[in-house]
Amino acid sequence: DIIEEIARLNGYENIPYKNIKSELGIEKKISNINNLRINYREVLANLGLYEVVTYTFISDQKYYPKKGLKDELILANPISSELNVMRNSLYPNLLDICNKNFSKSFETNSLFEIGYVFEGIKEEEQKLHLALVLSGIKRYKSWKYETEQFDFYDVKSRLMHLLKIKNINDDIRLDRSK
Repeated sequence: DIIEEIARLNGYENIPYKNIKSELGIEKKISNINNLRINYREVLANLGLYEVVTYTFISDQKYYPKKGLKDELILANPISSELNVMRNSLYPNLLDICNKNFSKSFETNSLFEIGYVFEGIKEEEQKLHLALVLSGIKRYKSWKYETEQFDFYDVKSRLMHLLKIKNINDDIRLDRSK
């Protein structure tokens, strides 16, 4: 606060401009995975989805499959009993958000999260995942349209759009029966 007041009294225009990056000789490049993450966030936001960032913990009751829970993923000193295991999926937390939104009368959820899931404690067992949730009303009734709910094809179109960014072939087949 004191420095801000001194700068204000002396005039912000009198503060000399310095390029810190060149003085320190630091050039940091963004890795390919971080660059892709940034691109996906921007594209999904432009498609009308809201990004959420949730805890990397879930309840052991939400861990699926139950047999796959490793002892090393159980926290020794959890924040709460509802957050006592490292997550193996992004969906339990996303579905909790949808549940809270619906209980507060929000009829539409268009959410995504990009985050790590854990299969073990080694670095190679921590993988970056993307999860989408589209639920509720996509379009309200108007003079031109009937009320329309999100469906499988809305999720498919967004996923195909993301795959196109990475130039992944159209050999991808999405099956809604599973």
